[in-house]
Amino acid sequence: MEVGKTDNQTLRARARESLNGKWRPIIFVTVMLSLPIFILSMISVLGTIIDFLLFGVVWISYLSFFLPIARNKKVRVNTLFSGFKRYEFYTMVYLLFLLKLIIGTIIFIIPGLIAKYRYQLVPFVIADNPNITNPADALNKCKILMEGNKWRLFTLQMSFIGWWFLSVLTFGIGFLWLVPYMNVTFAKLYDDISSGKVTGGRSG
Repeated sequence: MEVGKTDNQTLRARARESLNGKWRPIIFVTVMLSLPIFILSMISVLGTIIDFLLFGVVWISYLSFFLPIARNKKVRVNTLFSGFKRYEFYTMVYLLFLLKLIIGTIIFIIPGLIAKYRYQLVPFVIADNPNITNPADALNKCKILMEGNKWRLFTLQMSFIGWWFLSVLTFGIGFLWLVPYMNVTFAKLYDDISSGKVTGGRSG
């Protein structure tokens, strides 16, 4: 298989192999992070504000958690909480990502979608480059990485559509398995892309 060109079916198969025997701690982590966010968003306006302030660090920490799993390394639940040590940086990355997404959507829907897939893998970039301290640098590295690969990410995401419908039919319980499965697959895609591409530079 050509480096950086692994097909979706192979990426999903490799993700299942990496997840084998690790489901219990992964589902525990998924519930532990998603339940408080869901409850906060439901209780009040204040809860929604707190939810928004926490979402960036939870989003990046949660997705970063799956990168070592995709690399067949030991599951370390405690690494999730290390993200709070970089709360300001993670939050600024999320807000900058959100800003680019909103601006692109305001211009037209398609630029908004392009922005989404251009920066969606930024948590993996951050996990792989802990020396990055500038939010703009993190997004720029992801932008360079995704040049010519946004369509790959889109088609990979769409390949799970059947599983999404099945998860809905289980009243959402299936998402406890589907979301980790998708994230490990996305981490596999990240490794597949980055294995043949050098990232760097600074955004303008």
